[in-house]
Amino acid sequence: MPTTPIRRSASPVAAGMEHLLPRDRLLLNLLEAHRVLTTGQVATLLFPSLRRCQDRLRRLYQLGLLERWRHRDRYGGSQPWRWTLGPVGAQLQAAANGQRLPSPQVVRDRITALATSPELNHRLGVNQFFTDLVAHTRTRPGTGLLLRWWPEQRAASLLRHKVVPDGHGLWHAEATTTAWFLEWDSGAEDLPRLIAKIAGYEKAARGGGPAWPVLFYLHSRVREDNLHRLLAGAAGRCPVATAARDRGTAGPAGAVWRLLGGTGRVPLHRVGGHVDTPAAANWTDDYQTAS
Repeated sequence: MPTTPIRRSASPVAAGMEHLLPRDRLLLNLLEAHRVLTTGQVATLLFPSLRRCQDRLRRLYQLGLLERWRHRDRYGGSQPWRWTLGPVGAQLQAAANGQRLPSPQVVRDRITALATSPELNHRLGVNQFFTDLVAHTRTRPGTGLLLRWWPEQRAASLLRHKVVPDGHGLWHAEATTTAWFLEWDSGAEDLPRLIAKIAGYEKAARGGGPAWPVLFYLHSRVREDNLHRLLAGAAGRCPVATAARDRGTAGPAGAVWRLLGGTGRVPLHRVGGHVDTPAAANWTDDYQTAS
């Protein structure tokens, strides 16, 4: 007697792909490159409203495409959700890149390492810097545009690994495109170590790397003043500009940057490092075409 064939369920990766929207794919590519984003960062980068962002993130979490966690803050309240690739999302990205699919346990181990890493807040701070530039573009149309957002390892490839920036970007405003490397400072390193990083950029420039500005986004104005005092009279191939996050709410696109040896504050597109505008019209181009 003939039997009815049993229909096997689709693999989790195939099932996940069935539900993906173009914006979801962009989010997965972003998380593959930058590891972790908060709900607010995702909303600013990709969604018209926080509520729509929350609803979609919840659905992607239910499908196993994303994983999330949050900690208690110092006052006992809950911090915002942190989002990264879940087991299905990590396998989908690996398949798209022609790589071996990681097991769910391997992905869970990666998530645990990320969630407990002492570098987590630093990574989120770097991602917030670029998110603030995107927010500037969205809230002040025509006043600036982020053309490129590269994570640390891709940025380091421009410098032949003599130094590893926290990120690299291109910012376009007033018909000027500015290239720069970012050093996001938590205040944990002593100032001599920050100064040693400048020497690394100088060495890379002498070896044929780009002599683009190095932006030190410092955690306090006191630290900024002390850094300038220690560097007084220094000069090199790479311009150095600093800003302190406790100086106000102008954001990194505004006139918050103090050039080494200069006076006053200039906006991001005036720190130097002017380059030709690339064919890419927006930072998302790298991630829409990735994998």
